Parts: sequence; structure tokens; C-alpha cells
Amino acid sequence: MAYKTSVKGALASFFMLTHLHSAPLTIHSFSKTHHFDVEVVDTNQKRKRGLMGRKKLPLNQGMLFIFSQQEQQCFWMHKTSIPLDLLFVDESGKIVDIVHSMHPYSHKRHCSKKPVRRAIELSGGICHDRGIEIGDTVIVAEGKNNEEAYDENT
Repeated sequence: MAYKTSVKGALASFFMLTHLHSAPLTIHSFSKTHHFDVEVVDTNQKRKRGLMGRKKLPLNQGMLFIFSQQEQQCFWMHKTSIPLDLLFVDESGKIVDIVHSMHPYSHKRHCSKKPVRRAIELSGGICHDRGIEIGDTVIVAEGKNNEEAYDENT
């Protein structure tokens, strides 16, 4: 019986570590509203991994990095095979900087020009294609952890 309990606990821990929290994200620009589904990364371990190893990123998906305090943040494309747009967002939800189409596998550091609390990675070129610009507003709705969506009773 102890074996079954420990296996179940280990599987639950593995499930919680490997599944990311997701949330709907909206960007309000001058001419349009843009909707994305983003994976939320809010721990150092998840932030270090980011989108490394991904082969593709669908156009309406991305990754939202949340930092514990507002300060300058830097990113690179180490082990990242897809071009990305990087949006830096301050505490008020305003986009304060955008890095367009970061090159795959580049070790060049891309740092925010101002202190930020969040950063968003989207498919490379999407900001230009959709008219997303500095000054646009980002709203993140409450999402669910994938493990919270699982109901043992169903």
C-alpha cells in the first residue's frame, strides 16, 4: 500500500513540474485587439527553459514571463530554433519595448530599455504583421494550471 501511495505522489509531483500554467492574453493596440493563449512561466527554472527546444510556435500562442519585481530583463535565443518577437511590459501593462524577430540560436542579449515586470515571446514577425507597437496595452486573464483542469471524479 505504501508503494502505491508513493508512486501516486511521485506522479502528481511530476505532473505539476511538467505542465505549465496557461492563460488568455489580450493586446489592445490602436486599431485592433489581439488574442493569444500564453504559457505562464513564473519560476527561475521555467524562465531559464523558456521556449528552448520547441520546433514551432502557433501564431496565436506564446509565453508570458512574470518576474518578482520590476527591473531590467535580458533574453537570448540559446537553443531556441524558432524566430521570436519579444515584448517587454511594465507593471501597468504597457508595452515599453519590442525586439522584432530575434534570430534562432543567437547568443546576443536583448535587454529591456526600461524596468519591466513581464515579457512576452510570440512568433517572429507577428508584431509587425498585426500592428502591435510600443504603448499598446496587455491584459492577462486568470488562467488555470493544467493540473487544476484535471478532475479525478470524471
